[in-house]
Amino acid sequence: MNTTTERLPYTQPKEWLSVTFNWIGKILFHTVLIGCAFLSIFPFLWSAILSTRLREHIFTSDISLKLGGALFENYELLTEALPFWTSMMNSIQVTVLGTVTSILFCAMGGYAFAVYTFRGKNAIFATMLASMMVPPVLGLIPYYLIIQFLGLLDTHLAIWSRLQLRPLPSF
Repeated sequence: MNTTTERLPYTQPKEWLSVTFNWIGKILFHTVLIGCAFLSIFPFLWSAILSTRLREHIFTSDISLKLGGALFENYELLTEALPFWTSMMNSIQVTVLGTVTSILFCAMGGYAFAVYTFRGKNAIFATMLASMMVPPVLGLIPYYLIIQFLGLLDTHLAIWSRLQLRPLPSF
């Protein structure tokens, strides 16, 4: 028993319908992206706006995007109350040194794992992967004790060396 079916003729989709949905989808997509970008940038914008106001005006209930007139006075108070420029230079020093050495060592390690074949390569690689599965918080107290034993407390080397002991950037 055979049944033959008749094919229906193929019809083209309405061109204007697909163009309209495509256009609406793009507008909706970009609207969501712009909203997310605004939500990401707003805290930085808000803190910059508040830095131009006096302390008495910051804690009032009115929310306004108007700039205040106390920008230079606030930054002068900041530099007098805290060692702002010293902290800024310390941050730049640790960041630049940590980034450059991390890129250098991790590029060399990644290249060695990718190109060379040597005895123990898989064991070392497995050890690196296993160490990435351990939460870094578990190593803070032993790291502190080691740094204290070496006499490196309150030094840049103590902060910088912590940045170098991570296996993650090798990937």
